[in-house]
Amino acid sequence: MYKFFLTLAFAAVALSGTAKAAPIVIDNFGEPPSVSGAEFHAADDGLLPINDLGLLTTNVVGGSRVGSVQSFLGSPTLGDSVTLTYGSGFGSHFTVATAGTGTTDVNLMYDANGAGLALDLSSQVGIMLDFSILDAAAIGTTFTLDITDVTATTFSETLTATTGGPQTFDFLFSLPGYAGLDTSTIDTIELNSSVPANGDIRISNIQSIENVPEPGSLAIWGLIGIAGAFGFWRMRRKVGR
Repeated sequence: MYKFFLTLAFAAVALSGTAKAAPIVIDNFGEPPSVSGAEFHAADDGLLPINDLGLLTTNVVGGSRVGSVQSFLGSPTLGDSVTLTYGSGFGSHFTVATAGTGTTDVNLMYDANGAGLALDLSSQVGIMLDFSILDAAAIGTTFTLDITDVTATTFSETLTATTGGPQTFDFLFSLPGYAGLDTSTIDTIELNSSVPANGDIRISNIQSIENVPEPGSLAIWGLIGIAGAFGFWRMRRKVGR
């Protein structure tokens, strides 16, 4: 019994040191693609594809990023822009800069170029969007993350920007829209955003959220192990007298 409590204490200590593992990168926009630094302009009510296949799989899950931007502007002479920038002073990022009087819809699809990701996220608790810029005009932007699992069922959640400035959006699998999602085999991940007129956003990273045991829980188990071992030691000492 004494060894059991000591083992419990040591296990809690070991877990506290190794619990946090690296998250899974969905897209960190860190590869130098063929369109690096290029700017795409969408015409009024026009659909513009942004395709970049054959990327480094260490930077983009499934090795491909396929997207589109559609502007709804007050004048056909105006155009919103979407820029994929690599190695700039701000670091690698995906920027959406809007203009005009209407919204701009932006789509990013990750599906291994149609083959399906077969991505295991069962050890994760969600997917995070990391924004280095979300200006005041972009407040009200909606972000919808559609996830399709091996059953070909699509699950969806929408989050809305209520403040400006650098921030993260956590699409947790515990949200109602993902109830029933089989996270062990994810086939597609699709991000859709609707950015208000004159709003600018810059996404620097999309990644999973690691399931990390709370430090408090590990500490409690460690204390239980130490207290149990000490109590058992005292009991044996009294018996031996």
